Amino acid sequence: GLLYRLQPQLALNSPQQAQWDNAVAQAKSARAQGSALRQNVKAVFDAEIAKDQPDLSAVAAAGDAAKAQGQQLQRTVRDAWLGVYANLSPAQKAIVRDALRDRAAKMAEFRANRQSGG
Repeated sequence: GLLYRLQPQLALNSPQQAQWDNAVAQAKSARAQGSALRQNVKAVFDAEIAKDQPDLSAVAAAGDAAKAQGQQLQRTVRDAWLGVYANLSPAQKAIVRDALRDRAAKMAEFRANRQSGG
């Protein structure tokens, strides 16, 4: 999500933009595939609980398979975005670094406020 918000600031060149567009397409595809995986697990669950004696191991197996496929999809998308980052110029990487630092600081502040009750 962070890179999406930074795209205008990064001023990507044509090859970088093509790689960016590929990463976006992979992310959208993975999201759709993940949704289909979840729907499949739900269908297996619904079919099993409709039976007099549901096979809970079948539900667990479907869930495990979906989780493994989902993790592979996440790695594929992560690697696509890491590829985009790897091909940024030092100045572009500095923009990303600064945004990551800002985000980390905000998260630390949020955690500190939460722990102190404020």
